[in-house]
Amino acid sequence: MADVAASIGPTLLTTSAVTVFTAGAGGAVLRNLHASNGTGSNSTVTLSIGADAVGTRFWDVKPVSKSGTSVDWSGFVPIAPGAIVQASAGAASTIVLTGGAVQL
Repeated sequence: MADVAASIGPTLLTTSAVTVFTAGAGGAVLRNLHASNGTGSNSTVTLSIGADAVGTRFWDVKPVSKSGTSVDWSGFVPIAPGAIVQASAGAASTIVLTGGAVQL
């Protein structure tokens, strides 16, 4: 089967971890993420592979400063078949997350 591009978001994050991506039956590769803050409040963004917990976090950015600030990540993170990626923000409704992955 051919690799297929997959979008992540846009998702307005809350302070509770939400699933933003699920790898397909062949697994996936996380390629890039973009977290933007268009509010007047400072915030953070946390991403985890699997259910959010200290041992699963791979991107923990502090802070994503207020109004118009964004943070980018690019890389190559293999995601096991059926595994999820979860995200949360330090302050509700401050961070919009977008990104891309490749479903294998």
